[in-house]
Amino acid sequence: MARLALLAISIVTLQSCGGSAPARSVADASTPDGAQQTRDSAVAERVQPLWLAENSGSTDYLFSIWGSGPTDVYVADANYNPPQSGGILHSTGDGTWVRQTNGITGPVQAVWGSGSNDIYASSAAMLHSTGDGIWTQQPTGVVQTTYAIWGTGPDNVYIVGGYDNVGTILHSPGDGSWTVQATVNANLNMIWGSGSTDIYVVGVGEIGSTFTGDISRSQGNGTWSSQTLNPNPGTSNVWGSSSSDVYITGPSGSVLHSAGDGTWTSESTGQPNTNGIYAIWGSGPDDIYIGGDGGTILHMTGGGTWTKESTPGADIVIQAMWGSGPDDVYAVGNGTILHRRTN
Repeated sequence: MARLALLAISIVTLQSCGGSAPARSVADASTPDGAQQTRDSAVAERVQPLWLAENSGSTDYLFSIWGSGPTDVYVADANYNPPQSGGILHSTGDGTWVRQTNGITGPVQAVWGSGSNDIYASSAAMLHSTGDGIWTQQPTGVVQTTYAIWGTGPDNVYIVGGYDNVGTILHSPGDGSWTVQATVNANLNMIWGSGSTDIYVVGVGEIGSTFTGDISRSQGNGTWSSQTLNPNPGTSNVWGSSSSDVYITGPSGSVLHSAGDGTWTSESTGQPNTNGIYAIWGSGPDDIYIGGDGGTILHMTGGGTWTKESTPGADIVIQAMWGSGPDDVYAVGNGTILHRRTN
C-alpha cells in the first residue's frame, strides 16, 4: 500500500545503473580473445551493483530508514497487524535485522538521528534512544500522527505530521521538549533541508475531493512560506544534494527539480506516470535514486537521465531509501528491505 493511501486512511480514522565500471583488462596482447572476454565478464560481474532482499521479519509498512553509518541502520516498522504491531528494526549491516520493542507501544512511522547515540522515532508518541535499544517517550502536546523527522544536529530537530488537512511542524532543541512552530493546510509527510537555514516540508492538501501537493520552505527562523507548483502533480517526498539542487517526488510518478529559487521544473523519468514515486535519496548530485510502485527503482548519474534498475519483485512498493554512501544503499517498502552493494 502506498504511503499516501495509508495517510488518507489515517485522516478518516485518527505516511542498472550504478554504471558498472568498464571491465579492466587482465590479459596482455597475446591472450586469446575468448579468454579475454571471459575474464572481462568476471570482473564486470564482481563490480555489478545488485539489489538483494534481506529478511526483515516484518510483513508490511516499512516507511522510513536511517543509519549513522554502514554498521548502524534503523528501519521504522508501521505494521498494524498483531502480533508484530510496530517496532524498530536494527542491523549492523550484515543482513540480519533485530526488532527493538522496549518502550515502543505502537506502529512506528519514521526514524532519524543526529548520530549513533541520538536517535528519534515517531509512534503513538515521539521516541528517543541513545543507541542501546531502549526507547523513551517524549510528549509533543499534539494528537496528530507524525510522519517524518529531520534535523541538522542534536540541538535542532524537526518533526512533521498531519490530520484532517491540518499539518503541524514541531521543533525541539534536543532537550526532550517540543514546540509547535507552524501549521499549514495540508497533511505533511516529509521534511528535508540542506542546512539549518534552508528547510522544506511537503505534504498533501485536500480541496473538496481533490488532493494536491503542498510545499513550504523556511530559513530556520520559524516562518514558513508556501511555494507554487504549476502544474501540481502531488508531492510525497523531498530531498536535495544542496540548496541549489532539490527534488520533489509525487504519487503520480512525477519528479520535480528546483535550483533553490522557488521554481520547480518537471523531469521525465521515462516511466509510466501510473507508478507513484515515494522515495528519494542520493549520495550527491550525480548519484540519486528514486523508488515507488511495482518495485520501481530508478538511478540518475547526471544529466537528468534516469535508468531503471532490476529489483526482486514487482509487488514491492518502495517507501523510503537511505545509504551510507554510493556503494551501500537501502530501499524499504511493504515488508521488504532491499540492499544494494557494489562488490
